[in-house]
This record gives sequence, C-alpha cells and structure tokens, in this order.
Amino acid sequence: MTHQTAGWIRRRGVRLVGILSGVLPAVGLIATYAAGGFVIDPVKEITIRTGRLAITFLLLSLACTPAAVITRVGRLVQARAPLGLWALAFAGAHALAFVGWDYRFDLALLGLDIAYQRYVLVGAGAFLLLALLGVTSIPSVRSGMGRWWRRVQRTVYLAAGLAVWHVLWVKKNPLEAWLYPVILIALLGLRLPPVRRAIARLRRARSVEESKETV
Repeated sequence: MTHQTAGWIRRRGVRLVGILSGVLPAVGLIATYAAGGFVIDPVKEITIRTGRLAITFLLLSLACTPAAVITRVGRLVQARAPLGLWALAFAGAHALAFVGWDYRFDLALLGLDIAYQRYVLVGAGAFLLLALLGVTSIPSVRSGMGRWWRRVQRTVYLAAGLAVWHVLWVKKNPLEAWLYPVILIALLGLRLPPVRRAIARLRRARSVEESKETV
C-alpha cells in the first residue's frame, strides 16, 4: 500500500464505510424478496423491515458526533451524512411500500384509513423532514442557504423524535419500540454541554493517569 493510498483511506475511509454500510442490508432485502423469502405477507414484512432500517440508520447518523467526542476520533463525523442519506433511502422505500404497494396509490382510501391510523401522519412528517435534509445536503443548495443551513440541519432531531413516536404508536414489537426512545434520549443527552464537559474532564484525568504510568 502506497503512502498516497494510506493517506486517502485515513481521510476518506470513515465516509466510505458510511456510504457502503447500507448496501448490504439493501441487497439482502432485495435478494430475500427475489428468492421468495417473504412468504406470509410480503407487503407487511418489507414495510416493517424498511422502516426498521430507516430508524436504525437515522440513529446511527446521530451517534456519529457523540462517538467522535467520546473517542476523540474527529473523522467519525464523516459518516454522519451518508448514514443520514441511507436513512432517507430506507424511509422512502418504507413510504413507497405502504402507499404504493399496500394502497396501490389510492389516496382516497389512504385518507379514509388515516382517520384510524394516525401514526401514518407522524411517519409522513418524519419522512418529509428527512427529505428536506437530503435536499439541503446537496453542495449547491447548501452553499446557497448560508447560515440557514445549520438551522435546517437541526430539524434532524425533530425527524428522529417523530420517527420514534411513529414506531411507538405502531407498536409492532413493544420491546423493540421502546428501545428506540431510550437510544435517542441517550444520544441527545450526550450532546448536552454539562455531559460533554464531564466527558472532557474524564478524558483529561485519564490522560494524566496514563502519563504518570509512563514516567
């Protein structure tokens, strides 16, 4: 391996991992369907799986910054954008399976059923926010937004909250459903200034202890 290649991996490796991370579950989902793996209710199973993947990748994207702070590996934040885009991709597949496959794009029927399944509106809100974040991640759009870009990007927390609320409301698997808000609360808690300062103090104390051991 040349020094140039090694340098490129150090600079771009984390982002590349983020880009490739969604390929395997996407291919696995397509391969399972092609092989007839979804036997009982393909529409329902694919809708659930794509929704699960969407919220998983969304939470992983939110975990990048806390992980970078804790580990002091700043390059980890490079995976945040590709993970977020995978969350949008799986959320889009989730919405398409529900509206297109399940309801055959019959918006009148869907509108009637929303009265009994209002969690759909919450999920739609999360998807629209993710779509907004995806559009504003385009470099040309980002540069044209100026200071507003960061404000728009903060809506990712609202999108995550709506996604978690959507899962809790659906309650396909109560144990799994309650796991998501716990993870989200933990990730948001790690971003609080007092928590970040406490982590910094612990790192400094550990560095002092390590320096004493090496003397």
